Amino acid sequence: MLRPYRLSLLAPGESVVHITRPHVLPHVGALISGISVVILGLAGYIIADGQALLPGDPIVVRPIVAGIFALCALGGLVSIAATWIRWRSREIVVTDRRVLRITGILNKGVVDNSLDAITDLQLHQSIWGRLFDFGDVDILTASDVDDQARPDTFPDVAGPVAFMRAVQDRREARRFAARSDPPPASPPAP
Repeated sequence: MLRPYRLSLLAPGESVVHITRPHVLPHVGALISGISVVILGLAGYIIADGQALLPGDPIVVRPIVAGIFALCALGGLVSIAATWIRWRSREIVVTDRRVLRITGILNKGVVDNSLDAITDLQLHQSIWGRLFDFGDVDILTASDVDDQARPDTFPDVAGPVAFMRAVQDRREARRFAARSDPPPASPPAP
């Protein structure tokens, strides 16, 4: 069985704290249009193949029209599959050391933000985002201090408050661990 790609990105001793994906709601429009095309294509195929409502020689025209409707239905299925694959190929992972955004199926893209470099998080939610629990999360890092740098935006995050809480909790745990480490022992006097 294939191992999730995110596990190959982890350093020794690093553990996953939170995993999320983009919310499915922004993809619903593409799914509905794909399903509509499939239904219309199948209905057109059934009507064209079974009825003699077509003008001209039905023996010649009927298979052509039915084939066109069948291709439309197939195109709708491809659209549905592409939308699902596009959604499934994006993942946001919070570990005890960093935040990873992973995209792609065969060719992978990874954006890596160290928890120590993150200075702030910003959440942008529409009314629909608040109702259905999704929003855009901006991760601001130390390099975003100048006006030319842009924050790393994670669009349409499902459960953005839980995602932000996981990042903040891990940041605080790292800061607390750094403060509570005992100072290094001084070397013995000769």
